[in-house]
Amino acid sequence: LGARGCNAPTPARTIVEGPQQLADAALELLRSPTRAAAAGRAAFDWARANLTGEAVARAQLECAAHLVAARPA
Repeated sequence: LGARGCNAPTPARTIVEGPQQLADAALELLRSPTRAAAAGRAAFDWARANLTGEAVARAQLECAAHLVAARPA
C-alpha cells in the first residue's frame, strides 16, 4: 500500500496488499527492534541518496531528456 513511485530497497520498504497485511507488517517492526532499526537505517540511506534537491533535479532532467528523445520528429 502506498509504494507507487518508491524504489527504496528492502528492508527500507515493505510492499503488502490490504489493511490486514499492512497491520501485520507494522507489528513485525514493532516486535523486532533490530529489524526496525535496519529498516530505518536503510530508508535513511536511501533518502539521503535519492531525495536531495540535486538527486530530484537530476531525475527530473533525465525524465525530460527521455521524453524529448521519444518525441516524434
